[in-house]
Amino acid sequence: MAEFITYSISKGYKKISDKVKDGTIANMLIKPVNFSIYFLAEESANILKVLVNTIPLVILGILYGGILNISFMHLIIIIVSSLFSIIIGLLIQLALGLVAFEMEETKSLWFIIQKFQFLLVFVPLEFYSTFIQKVLLIFPTTYIVYAPARILVKYQGVESISLVLMQIASILTLTIINILLYKKGVEKINANGG
Repeated sequence: MAEFITYSISKGYKKISDKVKDGTIANMLIKPVNFSIYFLAEESANILKVLVNTIPLVILGILYGGILNISFMHLIIIIVSSLFSIIIGLLIQLALGLVAFEMEETKSLWFIIQKFQFLLVFVPLEFYSTFIQKVLLIFPTTYIVYAPARILVKYQGVESISLVLMQIASILTLTIINILLYKKGVEKINANGG
């Protein structure tokens, strides 16, 4: 689950950052297309590529381990949570790329975000102290890998729904942040004449 999600989120922030640095983004912003939506649509194509590559792995997993005994509702929540995870990851990439309007090099910020994300790839949230758990539950990066993996491994109706709701809250928060960063970036380009 973690591998599928992390590989579905490419380094899109670098593409945006490079477009800001070389001025390509100024040409894109004058077109009647919202650059943020364009970016999200372009990066979503990566999900299909990863999904096609994941199918043989799922088949091998079924051959070696057998079919998981999960209900239809459990499967639906896993799929929804996985899609929300990928959306959160893409929105973080977009925000990081749009920060390039303010600071040229965003690679160091990506490394920090990536480390927060990897905190929960190999170690479940429950292994941390209560204080650290509460801190990690604030960050949207927690809901990229932890939420769908937790729902897959230990499905509990109320907990699973609350994790999905936290993913929705993360998506809304990141969307607002991206809108603000986008507006500020456009204003900066317009003020500087492209």
